[in-house]
Parts: sequence; structure tokens; C-alpha cells
Amino acid sequence: MKDNDNRKPPEEGNISAVIAGIAQKLKVGSEVLAGSAESGRSRLDKISTKRDIDKLYWKLGKEIVALVSAGEIKHPGVVERADRIEKLIERLNQIPRE
Repeated sequence: MKDNDNRKPPEEGNISAVIAGIAQKLKVGSEVLAGSAESGRSRLDKISTKRDIDKLYWKLGKEIVALVSAGEIKHPGVVERADRIEKLIERLNQIPRE
């Protein structure tokens, strides 16, 4: 220290308290980050699972439409929806490509 510096050197007890406080803040911060990471993984897993379910429903729907077209399924509600899908596909095919 310079002679004209009026500051006192920090006491050893104060330094220990500051270090302990910083360590506690770091511990709490790392716990918060760990919780956030787990929450993020859960959300990603949920989104991925929903996407898988949607794909399976889509594939199932295509199979059912094919079975209705082949005459293997005759349930009125299913036949009606399959006919509607086929009409929409025809309409889509009639729209000029860009």
C-alpha cells in the first residue's frame, strides 16, 4: 500500500465471509441452472413424444383411407371421412403448381 492511501487492508474474517457468500451464490446458481436444464429436457421430451404420436396418427389415417378404398372397412363414419380426404386430395391435385 502507498503511504498516502487511507484504506485499511481487509480483515481476514471479512474475506472469508465474502468468499463464503460467493460460494453460496454459486451453489444456488448452479442448482437453478440444473433445474432449468431438467425442465428443458422434459419439455423437449414432451414435444418429441407429441410429434411421434402425430406421425403415428398420420400413418394410421393413410392406412385406413387405403383400407376404405379397398373396401375392407365399411364403417359409415370412417368411410365418410376417407371420402372427404380423397376429395381434398383430388382438389389439391387440380391446383396449378407454382
